[in-house]
Amino acid sequence: MEQNIPQPLEAPSIPDQQKHKKDYSSMKSYVEKEIASLSRRIKIVEEQIDTLSSKVQLTEKDTIEKHKSSIKRINKTEGDMREIRGKLQEINELTMRIADRLKDLAPKEDIEILERYSKWWQPLSYVTKKEVMDMINKNKEGD
Repeated sequence: MEQNIPQPLEAPSIPDQQKHKKDYSSMKSYVEKEIASLSRRIKIVEEQIDTLSSKVQLTEKDTIEKHKSSIKRINKTEGDMREIRGKLQEINELTMRIADRLKDLAPKEDIEILERYSKWWQPLSYVTKKEVMDMINKNKEGD
């Protein structure tokens, strides 16, 4: 990015005023050259400033776009987190309800005892009320 910046010309030696007359044309030429040199330098600096200014604008625009994108991603992530928290809360409530219902269930040992009794009593061999009523009615009719 370095550009050749012209260096100022060395001032010609001005002879002592008392010994010699001033050479106004050489002085005028020197001043004109210095002004032209300064003008070129100013143009180069202005171009560099313009280039830097456009780069800064591009950087600012890119930074703003990235910032907006980041905010959108953060908001989406926060929404996802809220949704996950809600689902976790539902799962916790469901787990608590299941745990409460499990407390009301009989323990395994009680179930085993009931199974042994049911095998011993053989409740399927018992007659139903309807069967008894049918047998009574048959006996009444048969008499």
